[in-house]
Amino acid sequence: MLARLQNLVFVILFLAVMGLLLWLTKQHSVELDLTWGNRNSLTEASAKVLDQLEQKISVTAFVRDDSKAVRDLITDLLQRYQRHKADIELKFLNPDLVPQLVREHGISIDGQLLVQYGDRQETLQNVSEKALTQLLLKLASSENRFISFISGHGERDPLGSANADLGNFGAQLERKGYVLQVLNLIREPAIPANTGILVVASPRTSLLDGESKLIMEYVAAGGNLLWLTEPEQNDNLAALAADLDIKRLPGVVVDATTRLFGIDDPTFALAVDYPRHAITDQLHSQTLFPNTAGLIAGEESDWLATPILQTLPRSWTEMNPAAKDEIRYDEDSEEVDGPITIALALERTISGDDDAAARQQRVIVIGDGDFLSNTYLGNGQNLDLGNAMIEWLNNNDNFIDIGSVQAPDTQLDISQAGALALLIIFLLLLPLGLLGAGITIWLKRRNR
Repeated sequence: MLARLQNLVFVILFLAVMGLLLWLTKQHSVELDLTWGNRNSLTEASAKVLDQLEQKISVTAFVRDDSKAVRDLITDLLQRYQRHKADIELKFLNPDLVPQLVREHGISIDGQLLVQYGDRQETLQNVSEKALTQLLLKLASSENRFISFISGHGERDPLGSANADLGNFGAQLERKGYVLQVLNLIREPAIPANTGILVVASPRTSLLDGESKLIMEYVAAGGNLLWLTEPEQNDNLAALAADLDIKRLPGVVVDATTRLFGIDDPTFALAVDYPRHAITDQLHSQTLFPNTAGLIAGEESDWLATPILQTLPRSWTEMNPAAKDEIRYDEDSEEVDGPITIALALERTISGDDDAAARQQRVIVIGDGDFLSNTYLGNGQNLDLGNAMIEWLNNNDNFIDIGSVQAPDTQLDISQAGALALLIIFLLLLPLGLLGAGITIWLKRRNR
């Protein structure tokens, strides 16, 4: 009787212990990364960034239902972040079922992420730990980034809804945390000190001499500038162009290649191949520029000028674009044969004083403003290009170096002789040896 009681108590205690262990495994999980260098875990730099983020992070992945490999890649990456920060939310949306969201956020490829932190959000195409951590660091930046748009001369309105305005692009910038301010230099004859980027967006009438002088003083003092100009535009900024050592080519760029894309208007120029630059590194598709001017940079200047957009070889600067059905390149005129540079990125080092270190001043001049307008922003990668220009001007092209851990044993290097030896051993000698052993055993058993 006593033995049965002891056995019963033992069984009850055993089941209680097993139940307790099962409850503990559901409440607490322990994971070990046994790979070389913990390469399946977050790097220390990413973990430190997450430690600084107090608000919830929401990640929306736009992935089609049949793209299982892309879904698994994104899930695996986000799980690394979720193990370190529990309030990271990941959800998947099929872009084919939410076309309005796709248009609103400029989603262009399968697997693109929309990352939201607080009241800021931004999309990410390159799904990697380095890119995602850098994006989170930028979204968490507490500083307000002010972009000032010159107004009063028929410029494109960053808050406007007209076809030629930049309202959709301005809304994208505000979602990224930028603060837009429209600046009329006649009413307020000074450029605010908080201006991080000054934008001159295709003025239709000439600026006054005093306004042009204020812009030149802003640039001379080290301010960053985005200048959207147009063909044959009389904006009274010739002195600024001279200071930047750039010239606008006469005529309008025409591109015969656009007919291949179903565009009948030859004054639409395409950029397909991009020079290596921080602005164009993420561009993998065409960008479209209606009615653009060609640009050239001088060689004797303290500015480093880099062409970032060029048309295809079958293009030129047309002096008579009105005759669209009869235009052709005229070697004996001022027309310039393609490829034509239509955007320049300029930078120079501004020496710091006793309290400030040296820094890079940046200017972008582009021969067209239509590509960012409400009408053409959704064409190709126009939106991505505009975002990249703003980030570069705001000195956001170089973030923290997240790095990556590479295992030393993931690649086997053998000589040609070694590969031949392995081939002979595993594909010839070993099968023959197994066959011979089998035949020998069969013969011995048969002779018994």
